[in-house]
Amino acid sequence: MDQYERTAEAYDLIQASRGRSYEDHAAALTSIVRERCPSASSLLDVACGTGIHLSHFRNAFADIAGVDLSEAMLARARDRLPGVALHHADMLDFDLGRSFDVVTCLFSSIGYFIDVDDFRSAISNMARHVSPGGVLIVEPWLHPDHWVVPHLVAEAANAPGISVGRVSTNGQRGHVATFDLHWTIATADGVEYIVEPHELGMYTIDQYTGALRTAGLGVDHDPVGLIGRGLFIGLKT
Repeated sequence: MDQYERTAEAYDLIQASRGRSYEDHAAALTSIVRERCPSASSLLDVACGTGIHLSHFRNAFADIAGVDLSEAMLARARDRLPGVALHHADMLDFDLGRSFDVVTCLFSSIGYFIDVDDFRSAISNMARHVSPGGVLIVEPWLHPDHWVVPHLVAEAANAPGISVGRVSTNGQRGHVATFDLHWTIATADGVEYIVEPHELGMYTIDQYTGALRTAGLGVDHDPVGLIGRGLFIGLKT
């Protein structure tokens, strides 16, 4: 079962409640791309989720596409982006049979590979889809020395016809960050409670840099990035 089947709509509400501007993120990333690949016209967003970043990227890139493992997330993305190529596939081994001037992997999605070989393979696979002269941008999950246990967070959001609460609890197993998201979702049909478990691999700056270089890319590292987690920018010559 797709673990996001019951929480995809609530996910968008919580992200909006945080005051994060997807439009600003897309503009910042577009600026990074233009500095390195001024003529870039095609973009692939890997782990595109519900497609909000893509909805803003389409203003800057004529040819956009997305990949995600969650059909529930893609269903919302398809509603948001009619006519855009959105592929149900795993970032570890997807093969679209083409390349793009820009490939992005945002919101720490790369962290869902807790096996280091899979982590490297996923980065290599994304790099394989980058055109010569193009750019791969990876937003990392937290590095090992940034993970604090315990760390408890409560969030809430409202929209017409739906109210959402989310509490997170966390732990750690070696280099793996563990956390559970406890959702309470209220609609006219009633109140639903869902526990959504997550495990993300925590890798060092050197591990990210090494994986990108092994994939044949030059590497720039922005330690701050969009939301304080940094960005790794791979350049294909």
